[in-house]
Amino acid sequence: MVKMVKLMNTELTPEGWESKAIGDISNIHRGMSWNADNVTDRPDMGIPVLRIPNVQNKLSLDDLKYLSDISEQDKVRYRVSQGYSLMVGSNGNKDRVGNCCYIEQDIEFVLASFLLACSAKEGNDNKYLFYLLTSYPIALPPIVIPLVKS
Repeated sequence: MVKMVKLMNTELTPEGWESKAIGDISNIHRGMSWNADNVTDRPDMGIPVLRIPNVQNKLSLDDLKYLSDISEQDKVRYRVSQGYSLMVGSNGNKDRVGNCCYIEQDIEFVLASFLLACSAKEGNDNKYLFYLLTSYPIALPPIVIPLVKS
């Protein structure tokens, strides 16, 4: 189970800056689950789906899978594209939880369950958000850190 905890460490917040929850500066959504029969290795048979193995220090498109028979509604709901930050939200290996990458490619994907997608709200910058998400422990304590309970 993932429990979200807001840690306020104001001594790390520079003067004139505010500490905010990650949800205050970004839009966050989880990925989708699917039937194993809908997964293929053939790009001509579906839409690319990003999974935990694709989240490395950068987005890895090795071993990319594709989903067939996905509704238009789900394509929209679980869509991620250039400018999104992806984060491992749940995994059997607790060291993978929180791993993050940035989508540089101008390709539309759908997002698999166990991943979180973050995009900056208006007035904030997507690349800055990514750097913030990957800057633990300097920036993250004032924001939100996922804690894994066994």
